Amino acid sequence: MGRAIDYCTVCGDMVPVVDLEKGKAVEVATKVYCAKCRAQAPVAAAPSNGKKTRTGSTGTFSAVRPVGTGTGRIPNVGSGSQRLPQTGPTTQRLAHVHVDEPVEQGRSKAPLIAGVAAGIVLIAAIVLFAMQSAADKAAKAAEQKRKDDAKAAFDQVVEFRQANPEDADGLLKLIDTNLPKVKNSDWSGKMAAERDDALKLKAVLEIRTKRQGRLDGLRSQVSTARDLVPVITEIEAFSKEMAAANDASFSGQAKALLAQAKDKRIQNAAEEAKSFEVQNPDKYLEAIEMWASVQMLCESGAESWQKQAQDRMAELKGKRENAARLDWELVRAKVEGMRKQKNWADCQKAIKDYTEKWKGTAAIDDATKMAWDIDAESKRTVTPETPIKPDPAKAAPKDWTVLFDDKTAGDWRLGGAKVKWETKGGARVGENTITPEEAKNDKENNGIGFLYSGKAYAAFEVEVDITLVKGEVMFLVGINGEGGSPAAVSIRSAAGGGAQLLVEAGKPYKVTVQVRAESIAMSGAGLQGGSWKYTRAGDGKDHGAGQFGFAVSPQSELQVRSVRIRAIP
Repeated sequence: MGRAIDYCTVCGDMVPVVDLEKGKAVEVATKVYCAKCRAQAPVAAAPSNGKKTRTGSTGTFSAVRPVGTGTGRIPNVGSGSQRLPQTGPTTQRLAHVHVDEPVEQGRSKAPLIAGVAAGIVLIAAIVLFAMQSAADKAAKAAEQKRKDDAKAAFDQVVEFRQANPEDADGLLKLIDTNLPKVKNSDWSGKMAAERDDALKLKAVLEIRTKRQGRLDGLRSQVSTARDLVPVITEIEAFSKEMAAANDASFSGQAKALLAQAKDKRIQNAAEEAKSFEVQNPDKYLEAIEMWASVQMLCESGAESWQKQAQDRMAELKGKRENAARLDWELVRAKVEGMRKQKNWADCQKAIKDYTEKWKGTAAIDDATKMAWDIDAESKRTVTPETPIKPDPAKAAPKDWTVLFDDKTAGDWRLGGAKVKWETKGGARVGENTITPEEAKNDKENNGIGFLYSGKAYAAFEVEVDITLVKGEVMFLVGINGEGGSPAAVSIRSAAGGGAQLLVEAGKPYKVTVQVRAESIAMSGAGLQGGSWKYTRAGDGKDHGAGQFGFAVSPQSELQVRSVRIRAIP
């Protein structure tokens, strides 16, 4: 008969019978505790009526301990652990099913094996889950660090750009260093855009560097160059270039430099004029011309220089007038001495030298009159004066006769250079647009155009109502007459050039001119004029006989509102 098999209630291990018999293992309330788990067994109770019933943890049948001797166990048959039969008194147990019975044996082991397998699988799953969770956490941490590094790299580029807006090379170097850090991240596109902007910034800075170099060079020339005309031309070209490029910064700097250069040019011209005055105290005309050049350079914003030039010119003109007057007193005394000796040629030469030197001053009028008188005196001494016989056919009307007004066109002729004559508002307006260069090429008339009467007169008085708009005109008498070259009275709107009549430009004047054989006399309100004698008097010819009219110089304009004539009373 086989031995019964017991298993520990706690750990499930097989409990040898020997351990139970020796007390290493215990059985309490039908439950068996092995030597290892004995400490977990409850306190054993005394058996009642000599009987004990238990159920093993592996499903053994209950064993009844009979009264008497012997174990009374059902022996296991076959392989496996078996309890050998014992002699003598013993506790009898019900035997487990023999190991050769597959159904009952499988049923007893399956739960344990399944539990162990399930535990192993569960433990493996837990371990695998823990390992996977750790791997996921590590991957997520690595990905987050990569994103943080990418953002930090991009932020570093932005901060550098903001702190160093002019360092395109340094920015590009930093971007190229940080590009790998943002690869395959949300910042890669933004970093690429930053690089494109940095390249554009580099190109702009290179252009600005070149422009700054040009501007600095121009500034240096303004500071050192004596002749600023070519420098100003370069600055003007640079300013236009910057304006076309919409570069407000350099355009503004160029404009400021241009103003500085122009001011420096005026300053240089003024210094040259001052230096010339000191070195040449008697050369008034040259000094006046130099200050006139200074005035011409003045533009808007240079009013102080302009006033200084005007004041210097006015002062120099005053000094020149005084010097001319003093010099004339000396020349006149000298000429009077030669005149008494009838040294006519030396007299005329002295007067001519004087008038050339002091041209434009009021004193030359006296010199001119003296020259005419001396010329006439010289001719009278050579040839007895021949009485002038006026031509009756050329006598003026006794009463006033209108030759032109807003109702009478009159008989007028044109000659000389081409002058545009038009009738505007009842006045005849003549404008000579010939340039000084064109006038030089006109050898016959010097660019002067004529308006003269259709009839010839002698010993007449003519009254004209005129306005000199600009420039210079001449009142002519004796045109085509017996006296040869006609007498001319110069009328100007500004002093200079020996004009006999000075008028204010654009202001109307009424002028009365009396013409005789040897003289002309003018009168009128607000006029500066007088009487003149012809140098050709004494030849027996009536130099005042013939046609009369107006001569308009180049770049001049004259308005004639009325002309009337009568015989001299």
